[in-house]
Amino acid sequence: NIKILTAEAINQKALKSEDRNALLARMTDEVGHLVLRNNYDQTGALSVMQSTAAADLDSHESFIESLQAQGKLDRVVEGLPSTEAFRKLRDQQLGLTRPELAVVMAYAKLDLFASLIASKAPDDPAFETLLVDYFPDELAVYGEARKHHRLRREIIATVLANRIVNLTGPTFAIQKRDAEGLDAGLVTQAFEAAYSAFHIDDLVDRIHALDGKTPAAAQTIMLSETAANLRLLAGSFASDADLVRSGSITRAVERYHDAIAEVKALLPTALSSLVLGRVKAREETYRAAGAPADVAHEVALIRALASARETVEIAEQTKWPLKAALFMQHQVGEQLGLDRLRAAARDLQPRDNWDRLAVQRVADDLPRQQSELAVAAIRHAQSAKARPGDLDKAAAGALVTAWIAPRKALADRLIQPMSTFDRHGDWSLAKLVLLGDAVREFVYSCRAETAG
Repeated sequence: NIKILTAEAINQKALKSEDRNALLARMTDEVGHLVLRNNYDQTGALSVMQSTAAADLDSHESFIESLQAQGKLDRVVEGLPSTEAFRKLRDQQLGLTRPELAVVMAYAKLDLFASLIASKAPDDPAFETLLVDYFPDELAVYGEARKHHRLRREIIATVLANRIVNLTGPTFAIQKRDAEGLDAGLVTQAFEAAYSAFHIDDLVDRIHALDGKTPAAAQTIMLSETAANLRLLAGSFASDADLVRSGSITRAVERYHDAIAEVKALLPTALSSLVLGRVKAREETYRAAGAPADVAHEVALIRALASARETVEIAEQTKWPLKAALFMQHQVGEQLGLDRLRAAARDLQPRDNWDRLAVQRVADDLPRQQSELAVAAIRHAQSAKARPGDLDKAAAGALVTAWIAPRKALADRLIQPMSTFDRHGDWSLAKLVLLGDAVREFVYSCRAETAG
């Protein structure tokens, strides 16, 4: 690929042919570093996959069966378990071995690469930086030659496939494509939008920078948490109107990047005691494993920060300041029990891949539903001439309480069963789905009031 680029630069008279060999020699060390960096990322990704291999066994089996049915993989040739062997692993609560996971990862990247090449994602202008970063720094000056590189789409698709599989696991993008019918290019663009807008790129770099300074186990569990949240965030961005309409992640990233940083700074003051307690518990887990306090806190906060995109949209829709919108949003979540419902969805251990998808569907709906209810609560507050500039957590709580009061019967349908489930500790998929329906009914009721 470097030779193709330099040949194009020579054709364009941007590089003298007699200078080419000296240039290649000067880049030897950096090329080696780039190769090692790729190896480093894959090794780290395998460690994360290995740490959750038992929990992910069903999705790994489903992926292998799908590729085999399409004639893309022969599990005997690749030394992967048979159906009976998978059953035994499941009975023993074991996952695939590291070598087996490496095979699954390789096939995931190849399959996703093929889908990306067939999509429009590699043509997104926002991914030009991926092409620049792929090559050694000394080649950055040959911009025109790089634009005409005959394998530019393949290079971009390779970088994208590597990154999304490394950071979300082997089955996420492909599952979105096959189970939900989403274009793989759109899923990958949604991942890249989330990765940048939520500053996950910086956080991943900070976790990697802990090499030799903190136990590898601490890095692995923090990367596993980051991966889980990236999957959630990417799923939400897949329906982003700006991304779908423009075919580029640029507008979506510009819209949310700075605002999410603002929300992040305010978030601990807005969270309910339940969510704060869970954040602190995760933080203590990472610190106990050896992570430094600042990185442990950042990783522990990602789950709660996942709703920041909705915060921005609430503020835009209601014309309220971001801080006021944040307080109202989280008071709705606390007082209607949506925080508890989301926590239950996170804590459930689904029996198989289909149950996992059902839980995920409920969890995916909640941020949008909470956002719609927060807008309804703000509209009620606006009609009461509330002053958003003076709003703090307590004042937002009073406004939400006043909004809920005439809807107490609907609210009780949510809150009372949750209290029972919390007391007895007997949450289940069926209960989660039924309460999800109750949330939907509350939302529909608010819509009817608005329409009336």
